[in-house]
Amino acid sequence: MGIVRLEKMIKNQSESKINKEEKQKMGNDKNYQVGMVLDDLSLDELEKTIQVLKSEICRLESELIKKSATLSAAEGAFKL
Repeated sequence: MGIVRLEKMIKNQSESKINKEEKQKMGNDKNYQVGMVLDDLSLDELEKTIQVLKSEICRLESELIKKSATLSAAEGAFKL
C-alpha cells in the first residue's frame, strides 16, 4: 500500500470521527458495554452508541494501518 493512499485513508477515517463532546454526552447517560442488555436504551441512545462504536472502529483500523506500515518498514530495513 502506498504512503499517499495510506495517508488518505487515515485522513478519511479521522474526518468521520465524532467529536469528543458527542462521545462524552453519550457516555454521561448510560455507558455502553459490549454484550449489555439493550432494552433500556432509547432510539437516540442506540444511534449515538453506533456512531461512537463506528468512530472507535475507524480509530482502531487507523492504528492498525500505521503499525502495519511501521512493521513493514522495519522488516524491509533488516532484510539482507
